[in-house]
Amino acid sequence: METNISSSYRRCASSLEKTIANKDLEAEASSVPLALWEDVLVRLKLFASKIGAHQTGTMSLDYRLREATHLRDRLLKTLSSIDNAIEDMNEIIASRYLSSDNEEFMSAEERCNQLRDVYNTLQTLVDSMFHLSMTIRKPGRVQRIQNFGEEAESETSFLNSLDLRRITDNFPYASIVLRQRLTTATARRRKTLKYLERRHHKLQKGIDGGDDEEGSTVLSSLVATALVENDLEHQTSKSDIGGSETSFGTSLFSSSNRRTIPPPPEASHDGKPFECLYCFYIIRIS
Repeated sequence: METNISSSYRRCASSLEKTIANKDLEAEASSVPLALWEDVLVRLKLFASKIGAHQTGTMSLDYRLREATHLRDRLLKTLSSIDNAIEDMNEIIASRYLSSDNEEFMSAEERCNQLRDVYNTLQTLVDSMFHLSMTIRKPGRVQRIQNFGEEAESETSFLNSLDLRRITDNFPYASIVLRQRLTTATARRRKTLKYLERRHHKLQKGIDGGDDEEGSTVLSSLVATALVENDLEHQTSKSDIGGSETSFGTSLFSSSNRRTIPPPPEASHDGKPFECLYCFYIIRIS
């Protein structure tokens, strides 16, 4: 079994990408449509971009999990299982050219059933990695703020006056102290979200093996259909002030222009893990 998460992930992603590009797989579309195989690849890359499974050096997952060997071993075992499933997939596809007297020959129906089994296996394995990513320790809130830096602070500090004005308009009878506390909390929330956005882009670099910007662009263009639809649904829910992404619950006062909490994305159905569009973590709604 591979002992390096980065090389193990890259081998799996590369093998799956080559297999999907095989025209013989498209000929087997009656068993599993090509779009579903592509969706598995997208979700595998999405997982890697969220936790930096493709990174090396001090940013690598191997380095960050050096004191959590049980998680590292579990992830390596899952990647090894994915690699084995892809090998089975290639053998099934190649069997269509074997003669009927060959012991490894498969009928069209047998190939169809076995490819479905491989697809279900890959889906289960990728789902398990999404669950695993939620157990990997995240940095504490104080550490995130400290790591944010003065440059990022200056990017959002000018919005504090707008926050205070908005809070004053919404809560005109609140005390000055309470308004200031709400303004500070809003600024801290925005700062944390900004940090998570930067972290997301940093971990995503090089996901497709090219240069940083190209890798980010390629992954963005490959986002699964459900995630694309969810993103479009949520864009309308973002605040108009300074790119803030907060939402408001139902108010006691009726208002035609009040903001509401956006509905859960389709990707979250049946308790499946999905990417949060605000913090960029893989989360699950139970």
